[in-house]
Amino acid sequence: MKSANEMSAMNVFFRPIKFSLILIVFFIQFTSCKRDDEQDRLTGVYGSVVDKNGKGVDSVEVMIYGKPAYKDPVLLQNTYTNALGNYDVTLNVPDNFDVLHITVPSATIESEEGHVFGKPIPDSTSLAQWGLVTIGEKARIDFKLVTKW
Repeated sequence: MKSANEMSAMNVFFRPIKFSLILIVFFIQFTSCKRDDEQDRLTGVYGSVVDKNGKGVDSVEVMIYGKPAYKDPVLLQNTYTNALGNYDVTLNVPDNFDVLHITVPSATIESEEGHVFGKPIPDSTSLAQWGLVTIGEKARIDFKLVTKW
């Protein structure tokens, strides 16, 4: 059995080590939670923009808006379609946005008559048919260029 002096000396020696281990565990837990929150906000949007004949259209602007609750949308990012009419964007959405709204604004395209804009092509997802994306998911939204809604 150890004497009281030996036990006291061991406590003095191990106390800072115990405290350091507790701090390390707390720090790891705190930083890992932060990464999980950021990952939950990572959102991917991809799709295509086609003309009235179903052919992909190059260099069409696609705009990604963040929609905060009860406020006007804010432009977060824009991109352009490639030669095949495809686009693909991944972004980390700030906390103050509840949903993303994807649009193809009005433009003049050589193969179309007059101004056209992108109308989301309906699919099985109710949000996608309105150009909306849930934050934290990867969603496909395709657009057809039309002159009238």
